[in-house]
Amino acid sequence: MAPIVVADLGEVGYTTPRGSDKIVTYFAMRSVNATPFQPNSEVDEVAWVPVDKAAAALSYEHDRALVSDLDLDSHFQSGTLYLVRHGSAGSRSTWVGDDRLRPLTKKGVAQANQIADWIRREPLDVLLSSPYLRCVQTLEPLARSTGLEVRIHPYLAEGSTETTTMLNRLRGLSAVVCSHGDAIPWMIEAMVAEGLTIDGAIDCKKGSTWVVTVSGGRFASARYVADATS
Repeated sequence: MAPIVVADLGEVGYTTPRGSDKIVTYFAMRSVNATPFQPNSEVDEVAWVPVDKAAAALSYEHDRALVSDLDLDSHFQSGTLYLVRHGSAGSRSTWVGDDRLRPLTKKGVAQANQIADWIRREPLDVLLSSPYLRCVQTLEPLARSTGLEVRIHPYLAEGSTETTTMLNRLRGLSAVVCSHGDAIPWMIEAMVAEGLTIDGAIDCKKGSTWVVTVSGGRFASARYVADATS
């Protein structure tokens, strides 16, 4: 998986010693588990250094000025959230036993696989799930595809009064969060109250996903994907 591009920082143009015009595009990026870098004709080495040491490592004044002007706090709080309602898990009324152990149906497994096929190539930091089995199972195909662990969090459980508390912990992450039909609308409503823009009414069908763009710590916009195959 490559480092995550957080923001486009603009371009710098200059003339090379050989007289050619060159334009360089800069990006703010966040480190994730990446494949080892191989030196090439353009780049000898890739290194992550503290911002106070970055300017000293640069050769050109226009590069040093760009680093000095960076608003890193804002960029650190940018990312994409995928709020997934678990796949189909049959009827609560006909399930015998602890509802937390109610598994996905055949349809739910198919939905989980579709979600994995859709999201697995996106840059992701973390997979978070409600403790309920049906939520964990919904993220398992994605975990296998990405190599990320499904992390369980009680705040994402059905009926949790702390669901919206998760929002502050998710700012700045590219995360897939699997929860329930009560929790996800609460989260969307809380983000709308902070200025999130959505197109249409709040819906939350089983196997659906809300894709939320977070920019500079602000919940900016969201789109609803009812079916991962669409």
